[in-house]
Amino acid sequence: MKRFALPAVALLAAAFLATFAFVGERPRPGSEPFKPQGLLSTWRMEDVTSVRIGKGTEQRSFARDPGGPWRSTEEDVRPELAAQIEAGLRLLRNSASERDFSPEELGGRSLSEFGLEPPKLILTARTAGGTTATIAFGDINPLGLTQYVRMDGRRDIAMLPSYVGTSWDEALSSPR
Repeated sequence: MKRFALPAVALLAAAFLATFAFVGERPRPGSEPFKPQGLLSTWRMEDVTSVRIGKGTEQRSFARDPGGPWRSTEEDVRPELAAQIEAGLRLLRNSASERDFSPEELGGRSLSEFGLEPPKLILTARTAGGTTATIAFGDINPLGLTQYVRMDGRRDIAMLPSYVGTSWDEALSSPR
């Protein structure tokens, strides 16, 4: 009996592997549809009608009709700046938070420890339907890869990729 046990186990293992090889299927990379996971993931970018960016005493405001070109109260918006605004909105919609800190995780830590009191940069966006989001950008983390962010109406602090805040900082300092 022992003589036939080893070949029988080997035959069962081979049958198991053959079954997986011909029947089993793993999901292919990239086969799942993209789903936005950013702070504005539920917003349609075409519906955003105004954006206000503030850093210290410097502020810039932009507006448009739904889906139309961006304009400013001070001057016409150059195509490069309009593209920067669109890219910033797209990043806020698509870029997922690397990590969220709940109030319990933060304990009694102050928002100033994250550069959020006062914030380094404030962005307010509004849709045609009147929905408004105000997002405060704080310090960049010690590794330089993420930035602390807090959105009005939320108690947690998110860590977004630092290029999200950088895009809005560049839009604010872009030549007029």
